[in-house]
This record gives sequence, C-alpha cells and structure tokens, in this order.
Amino acid sequence: MVVHPGQKNRLFNSNCNDIDRRHLWSVKLNGDRPEQWTRGDGIEWSPVMLSEGQTFACLASGATFPARAVISDFGAKSKPSLASETWPKDFPSDRLVVPQQAIFKSADGLELHAQLFVPSGLKSGEKRPALIFLHGGSMRQMLLGWHYMYYYSNSYAMNQYLASRGYVVLALNYRSGNRLRPRLSRSPGPRGPRRKGVRGRRGGRKIFADPQRRGRQTHRTLGRKLRRLLDRARTGA
Repeated sequence: MVVHPGQKNRLFNSNCNDIDRRHLWSVKLNGDRPEQWTRGDGIEWSPVMLSEGQTFACLASGATFPARAVISDFGAKSKPSLASETWPKDFPSDRLVVPQQAIFKSADGLELHAQLFVPSGLKSGEKRPALIFLHGGSMRQMLLGWHYMYYYSNSYAMNQYLASRGYVVLALNYRSGNRLRPRLSRSPGPRGPRRKGVRGRRGGRKIFADPQRRGRQTHRTLGRKLRRLLDRARTGA
C-alpha cells in the first residue's frame, strides 16, 4: 500500500473481482468505496503515484511474460513498459501457453481454484502425461500469470516448461491459501490442506490426462531431481 500525493488516497493491489489475479485499487481516507484502477488479464502490484497525480508506475506481469515496470494512468487500456529495450529479444512469449482457470469442489464441498496448463497443439481425444503441482506454502496462492513473489514466479515458469515438454499440468491451490476465509481454510484430519484438495480434483483428470502417466510434483521433489541432473552433468555419469 502506498500514499497518493496529497495524502488523500491509498493505493494497493487486491484480488477483489478477479480472485486468481491481482489488480490496483485506490481508496480515499474519508471512507468512500474503493475504486479499481486496473483490469484485464494481467497482474499488477507495487504502484507508485507520480507527483502530478494522474500517472503511476507499477510492476506488471501476464500469462506469457514475467514482471516488468510499466507506466499508466487511471483507466488506461495499455500499459507501456519502461526501458523496453532492456527486455530480452529472445524471450519465448509466443511459445508459452495461457493457463486456464479450473474451479471444482473438494471432497467436503469446498470450492477450490487451480491453473490448468495444456500443451500447445493438443488434439481432440489425445492423452498426454499429467502432473499435479503443489506449491510451497500453504498460505499462498498461485495465479493465472507470473507471480509477484520470487519463489512462486519460478514455480510458474517451471509449470510453463513442463507444458512445453508435453505435460498437462494442474497447479493446485491449497484450501488454506489466502483467497479463502480463515474459518474455511483447514480441513479435518491429517494433512488436511493437501489431502482434501488433491482428492477434489479427481473428476476432471480424464479430460486430457493419460491415466497410466500421471504424477504429483512439489517444489521439493522438483528441486531434488534438478540437483541429481546437475550432479550427473558435473560427474559425467
């Protein structure tokens, strides 16, 4: 949250009206209702209001590009990036996929959100190997685009990489993530946040996934596998 010049407003980012993204909002200190400043398929955070009071800078990302600094004004449809010449010319945005919002019920009836990464060129009726990705946390939330936090941004990139290698990836948010009210966040029984969520995704897994080639990945198992690959590369094994 930042202070608007003149000390009359506060700028902040929120998932109000778009639960799987973040957009910028402004609220007046006199108690008026908050006003939404950015919308769309992107994710915006860390706003800084310029001194003239009409233009602001922020960090913004999307489904196919990570965070970059942009400049905009209230209600602007486009957000040109700052120092665009520094952006890598070979960054493969055109080869990345746009994840689909997946909403389903857990075993005990709680609505859960996930991001479904479907490989490009998937044909009707074709079955691909599938992974369920469980992020670290669990008090966080993966989004429909590059995240505003370092670890989750890297996890999003890993899911894009897996999709580019032909995997169907379901990135599942925990029931204890920050989009749910605290009283709904815990599931009874052992390993509640994970167990209830993973059971709840069973109904949709046959759409794209080959039932003989499915698995579950977490940030820790991926890290261990990457370390083994690096060790093999160093030793030549």
